[in-house]
Amino acid sequence: MQKNVRIISLSLILALCMSLCANAATRTKNEFDFTPKITVSGNTASCGLTVDASNAGPNAKITADIDVQVRTSSGGWSSITGWGWSGTSTLSRSKSHTDSRVSKGNTRMAYTITVVGSNGTDIVSGYVDG
Repeated sequence: MQKNVRIISLSLILALCMSLCANAATRTKNEFDFTPKITVSGNTASCGLTVDASNAGPNAKITADIDVQVRTSSGGWSSITGWGWSGTSTLSRSKSHTDSRVSKGNTRMAYTITVVGSNGTDIVSGYVDG
């Protein structure tokens, strides 16, 4: 019985450590918020990205790249178009793309945001499904 208690205790400690490491990996050097979004209607993907880096220091520089991606027949993803934007402190942009390969459930928007602020450079990447 005592052996089981030790194993359970060690498992809980390990899970806690893994959780702390995962949270540490998502922290950024600068304080900023971002909201990526995509809406798919028919064959049109409407993409938007808002970044607020006003708390990252005076004149924080923002660079953002987005790609519209569609699912391939092999189950992977292929970019069909993309845009790049830049700004200072805040950035809010949107763009639409119409293509016969675009459809709801088979389209996503990939993004990469770079913020250069008072505490250094942050790069955040991800995607949102449409």
